Amino acid sequence: YLERSGSMFLGCTSLIGDQGSVVTNAHLDVAGARPDGGIDNEGYFTRTEEVYAVLEPDNTTMTMYFDKQREERGGVTNWLKYNNVSTNPDKQNNRVEKIVLDESMQQAKPNSTEEWFDAFHYLTEIVHLDYLNTSKVRNMNSMFNNCNRLREIDLSHFNTSKVKSMRWMFVNCDSLTEIDLNSFDMQSVETTWCLFNGCDYLPTIYCSNDWNVTAPNLTESRYTFGECFSLGGEKGTVFDTDHEDVSYARPDGGEDAPGYFSTTPYVVTILSEHGTVTTEEKRINL
Repeated sequence: YLERSGSMFLGCTSLIGDQGSVVTNAHLDVAGARPDGGIDNEGYFTRTEEVYAVLEPDNTTMTMYFDKQREERGGVTNWLKYNNVSTNPDKQNNRVEKIVLDESMQQAKPNSTEEWFDAFHYLTEIVHLDYLNTSKVRNMNSMFNNCNRLREIDLSHFNTSKVKSMRWMFVNCDSLTEIDLNSFDMQSVETTWCLFNGCDYLPTIYCSNDWNVTAPNLTESRYTFGECFSLGGEKGTVFDTDHEDVSYARPDGGEDAPGYFSTTPYVVTILSEHGTVTTEEKRINL
């Protein structure tokens, strides 16, 4: 319906596209209203970096980037279409088994990672999750929800200081056998509703010796450990359906202070008088 655009960029003498294209009198109309593609496809607009994903030709690996090259790489910002429940007829045979985070992801600072890996049922590995910058994230709802085959999740570089909501974050992660929450800062968290709900086979959650879930704004924690039937603390506390909320989200202190968590072991190197080097895992006693 655009009828006239002849002087759209008249007088915009300082406007420059990100590939160096400048406004000329010969192209003042809407033709220049596009991302700058250089000499062969001049435009006056500058693309911004964005988080997107590319499905590799094998249909089992997805790579995530943060840059301006989405169109060139054939990427999408709605990468949930790449999982096995896709409604896209051309993608029905996808079985994403591995997700790789490109180094560029270190520069991305998303406000939300809600449903980022939701329902990737065949996913078994996330490579370089440490490249994910979570310093600005406020919402981690359903981030790993229904990742049924994911065996481990490296959370060691997670910054959760601004996170308010962790609803359903690890729901039904059936293949996890341990998870380490040492990096988690819970001070801003308002809800952990169903955080680990349905992690039937998860026996061990690690934390630091001084880890606690004290959060002044936490108001909702029902089913944080719902159906975590295999979960137990390091001093013998076992899962109890009467304590599925956050009350046992702490290092296990035995009968006097039961908890579902185990303190992370540290490795001690021992040098004997004969020059033999051995290592041994130890824990700090509560």
